[in-house]
Amino acid sequence: MVMWWHYRHWVMPERGVDAFAYTGVDLFFVLSGFVFAPYVFGKPLALGPYMLRRVLRIFPLYVVALLLYVALRHAQGAQPWRYFWQHLAMLHTSVSQEMAAYYNGAFWSLPVELEFYVLVPLLAWLVAQRQWWFGAILGLALGLHAMLAYWAVPGLAPMPLVLANVHWPGLWGEFLLGCLAWRASRWPGARLWAPWMLGLAIALWLSGAMVWVTVGDAGVSGHPLLRGNMGYWAALAYALVVCALGARMGQPVNRNAFNALTDAPAIASSVHTGSVAAPRQEQGVRHSQVLEALHPTRGERFIQQGVGSIAAVRRRWLVGLSLLGGQLSFGVYLLHNAGQELSGLWWPGLAGWPRVMAAAALTLVAAWLLHHAVEAPARAWGRRWKGATVGQGALAASSGPHSSDQ
Repeated sequence: MVMWWHYRHWVMPERGVDAFAYTGVDLFFVLSGFVFAPYVFGKPLALGPYMLRRVLRIFPLYVVALLLYVALRHAQGAQPWRYFWQHLAMLHTSVSQEMAAYYNGAFWSLPVELEFYVLVPLLAWLVAQRQWWFGAILGLALGLHAMLAYWAVPGLAPMPLVLANVHWPGLWGEFLLGCLAWRASRWPGARLWAPWMLGLAIALWLSGAMVWVTVGDAGVSGHPLLRGNMGYWAALAYALVVCALGARMGQPVNRNAFNALTDAPAIASSVHTGSVAAPRQEQGVRHSQVLEALHPTRGERFIQQGVGSIAAVRRRWLVGLSLLGGQLSFGVYLLHNAGQELSGLWWPGLAGWPRVMAAAALTLVAAWLLHHAVEAPARAWGRRWKGATVGQGALAASSGPHSSDQ
């Protein structure tokens, strides 16, 4: 979404509903909250391994991407190391917009994400003491954001207020909305409400996009209720989406027995035990349907096998693409602006869709290469370190004063 927002001007100079894709960063914040919510609500959290995994998730790939942008600034004749150390220390959003966007404007969200990671253990500890702490902190975060959005007007408000609006005081609410979405998706009735949540999410997102397109940036900045709140508008829609999808995927499906073909082993067992009639009558399936399911014709078996094979291949492709997208998403986010800069340096005459495709191809190839060369090895090292630490702890426990050989 963010990549499309940065690329669309080559093919769609006029602002349209699709440009609301700039809120893809808000989706990232909501997803982070959804992913880490189990720790907030009671999943055991080992602080050392947790922080190591977070550091290895962000910094190796980030440092390589930062060096790539340093090389690009050198190639463009700019000062390549001007704000390097501020970016390396994740302080680039603490002074000015020029510093924050000097290498890559998309880097602005990384300090916010790190703040989320640091605050998760504290939030988990508070919620473990009293469950109502979560609701209190969510209300506090939303209230702080509302005040900052109203008062922190860029160019008018003091810089600390403006900066607070793009750090955890102003944006932590989106992370907590993701946590709340995970909690709600565990509710037994959430699965029944999932279609309604998806419909409401689509309506919210489209209405926010239409408002943003209609009034423009100036209109949003000048309206006290819209200023600073468009991201939260989209975040609420994204929270509903992930809640609905989490409810659909995280809870078992209660299938009726009308689909007798998928239940043939259970039917066969019931036939041998003489208990076919009662369960099938309860499920509204006639005895003849059971027999048809147990004894399909050769043509029916061929169709079943063919349809099953196609469905299995499609599922494998979908799972594979989803995993690949998850593996490359962080690299694409860090490198997509480098893709458009490199495409401009190497093919200055490209424009329109060819430029979009060239930039996207460069981004995807670079993200794939760096995932396998940097990101995956770093995470594998973290897993090995964690395993060695756990093994040493188990060895120490086995040789302690309560071990069996003593």
